[in-house]
Amino acid sequence: MELRHLRYFVAVAEALSFTGAAAKLRLAQPSLTRQIKNLEAELRVELFVREKKRISLTEQGKFFLQRTRRLLAQSALDVQDVRRRGPASGSGSLNIGYTTDLHYNLLPGALGALRKIWPDVALNLFDLTVAEQLRAFEKDKLDLSFVREVKLPPRSGLQREHIHDCNVMVVLPESHAQAKAASVKLSELKPLPFVVLSEEYHPGAQDWLKGVCRRAGYSPRIAHAVDRAPTLLSCVGLELGVALLPQACQQLPHDGVVFRPLVDPVKSRTEIVWKRRSLSQPLKRYVQLVRERFEQGQTS
Repeated sequence: MELRHLRYFVAVAEALSFTGAAAKLRLAQPSLTRQIKNLEAELRVELFVREKKRISLTEQGKFFLQRTRRLLAQSALDVQDVRRRGPASGSGSLNIGYTTDLHYNLLPGALGALRKIWPDVALNLFDLTVAEQLRAFEKDKLDLSFVREVKLPPRSGLQREHIHDCNVMVVLPESHAQAKAASVKLSELKPLPFVVLSEEYHPGAQDWLKGVCRRAGYSPRIAHAVDRAPTLLSCVGLELGVALLPQACQQLPHDGVVFRPLVDPVKSRTEIVWKRRSLSQPLKRYVQLVRERFEQGQTS
């Protein structure tokens, strides 16, 4: 088993489509299918339930996806850690964490400006869940991260700064009666089950949802908790519930679901987080560039 096989598995698990994953990986679909079958044979378990028009993860597949993401994220961080321990070149590095599916419109427009100022700084980007980012901070493997509605652990030594608010949208199955409406009232979602991001991977996400619904006069009924937005969209498409997600998530593949604005707008806060004691000169400058970018209203 090689790391590439694990990357192939994650791509298929997130897309829930061999064709979509093959296009993303730039592989021939039959080759990708064969690689996944070989992986299942090596593990001696079935990772996917294969149906005529769609695939889904087995319980073993869901468990393996969680562990595989951790392994790949840790592997990427370890590589950067090894590089940082090499001979000093005076160039330095900047390790930035984010969750791709929640931060499409925040990804790093300020990095180009930073590279012009410090062309020799190594810029390393890591797609990690919030929980993985917090663990990376504990091990001094991240310098800064973009987070949304996060609950920071006490005495973490982390500093946070609010940089941006984005509109939240309702995600509904295409077959739902309200899917045809131009906008939806939050109170109309009261009887419906919600699909949410897991507290294990996104601490603070469920507290945020409960607070939003509380202002509309009810407590949400949480039916399913998942680790990533693509999985959440798949669950909504399977009519397992509805969800609230940042508007930027419309850019994710979302077959079988529709995004609708709320009648009374709800905002989600985006913050940058870093360790107070590790503010290097490149990091200070990057934080300043991010501030300037959002003050100018640039989010892409």
